[in-house]
Amino acid sequence: KQLIVEHCEKGMGLLGKLGLVSAVAATGFVGYYGNFSKKDIEGNAPIHELLMKTFLNEGENGKEFRRETHRLDWHVPHRHSEAGMMQYGFSKLYFDISLDKLTRTKDAKESDRNKNNVDEPVLFVAAPSFVSSRTSFLEMAGEAFNNFAVTEPPSYGANTQTLRSEHYCDVVSEHALESHVRLASAAFDQDRVSVVATGHEAINVLKLAQRKPELFDRIILLNPTFRGPLPTAQHDLEESGDAFKAKIISVLRKVLWEAYKTPFLRETIHYFSSSPANIKNQLQSHVFEDPKYITSNTVSKFAAFSRQGPCIGKCAFLVGKMDPCQSREDLHEIVKGGMKVPTMVVMAFNAPDTSKDDMKPLEDAASNDDNLSFMTTRGALRSYEEYPHELANIIKTHFQSSN
Repeated sequence: KQLIVEHCEKGMGLLGKLGLVSAVAATGFVGYYGNFSKKDIEGNAPIHELLMKTFLNEGENGKEFRRETHRLDWHVPHRHSEAGMMQYGFSKLYFDISLDKLTRTKDAKESDRNKNNVDEPVLFVAAPSFVSSRTSFLEMAGEAFNNFAVTEPPSYGANTQTLRSEHYCDVVSEHALESHVRLASAAFDQDRVSVVATGHEAINVLKLAQRKPELFDRIILLNPTFRGPLPTAQHDLEESGDAFKAKIISVLRKVLWEAYKTPFLRETIHYFSSSPANIKNQLQSHVFEDPKYITSNTVSKFAAFSRQGPCIGKCAFLVGKMDPCQSREDLHEIVKGGMKVPTMVVMAFNAPDTSKDDMKPLEDAASNDDNLSFMTTRGALRSYEEYPHELANIIKTHFQSSN
């Protein structure tokens, strides 16, 4: 009880500084202890592992694969602020990050159905988000590849590490991505590997490939983004000339981030923000194109994604802490010298307008760079999950035509 009181007092002090009404937070704490438990928030079953096993045991393609889980003791870069200087070193925080390697059996590989699949090993990396999961790639990847691995950034999906608040930034994300790429190369016994990534992680892959091209054979960026939900809302309001509402969003981003850094308060807020009704609204607005795809099972699955794992990481994505760059000008700077690794960008037609406009530097660069191609497909931000067969054929054709 004393521990709870101490945490509540810290939360109340923080809210006071932010100018919020403390009674609202007090009501939230009562709701937290009176109506649901930590187990409810995190989910009663490990959804990512459950879906992986379901794919392997019941999926048409999944039964043809052998699974190996590869793990790495990953150390987190951190910021030192000494004498006003910002330096990056290595902390003593170590986390076990993993990827799942799936290899199609020899007999299955030689069947008529799979004889045209790609043998080249590929790493699939999910984006940081409220609903990140390595399992979102399984159906698409199984349609196209005989050897592939799947993973997510630390603190997302099955990589359930809780990082310090200062670790939710693009520098740490890129460092973790490099560790995953090296882990995949070792798992496949290759000097380098091809990578398929989505959302924010696609831009992290692009940045890393420009900085260390020797790690990659090629990269495919599926529905890349570089703004989180609230930064996107703020940008749209600024573009429309509504400076007042844009300022409100800016303040809200700061308030939410401080609230999520406060024990107990973050769990309360996150429980309500990840309700099935809210998740359904998000799936309808920008995640899926066809309303028929958004069934009760789909909503339940994505709600479980949202409620499992550290909720502070999900807030980091929401408020923009995970944004890999800040503007279209930043993205232009990344690609203006030409692509150092063969790159294909696949953008969904019904992705949010701002997300599509943000990728204009890549689309423009593709017209003058033989190493870069840009194409549009049907769907929204999870087109690869809504239309896995179509996306699998696009990716497979790209690999086969460029070999």
